[in-house]
Amino acid sequence: MKYLKNDVNAVSPVIATILMVAITVILAGVLLIMLTGLNDGTSIQTGDFSGTVDGDEITLSVVLIPGVDVNDIVFNVNGEVVVMDWNGITGTITNANVVLDVESIGEPYFVTMYINGDLVEGKFIS
Repeated sequence: MKYLKNDVNAVSPVIATILMVAITVILAGVLLIMLTGLNDGTSIQTGDFSGTVDGDEITLSVVLIPGVDVNDIVFNVNGEVVVMDWNGITGTITNANVVLDVESIGEPYFVTMYINGDLVEGKFIS
């Protein structure tokens, strides 16, 4: 009858199972971070707008989450920053009308809204 040698260099099945589970959990975490992205802890300010064209002006009706200052908002029309008239509104807003001067910009008008440098919305206005 042959006797089996005790091999002291092998990893026990329990430790091997624990290592495989740990590697799987770490890979799942890395995949989750890659798919969702990392949040830097700041909330993204969002808003929406709709508008109408009247000659050389676009009047936009703007709706934002509370706490957005009008000085943090920039509108581009066809890639160009345009002059904005908030009709005397200053400070933080949740909804307001703004008039954009588009005298030197040709149609069709694609308007984009940025808040603190982040693109919030972009749409065609006619």
